[in-house]
Amino acid sequence: AEAVLNMGGTKQLASTLIEEYIHLRHGWKDMTRELQNFLFDKLVSVGEELIGEPL
Repeated sequence: AEAVLNMGGTKQLASTLIEEYIHLRHGWKDMTRELQNFLFDKLVSVGEELIGEPL
């Protein structure tokens, strides 16, 4: 964790923890289509919530 903090600060640490949680929760490996689809779907959903309508 200290090395991650030194490389990118708290955003990098939080991103790493979220990614590792997703790997453990869903069993997806790094750089897989399933992981990418999940992350982009969540990103788009956040955008929809922010503007209050579907994108």
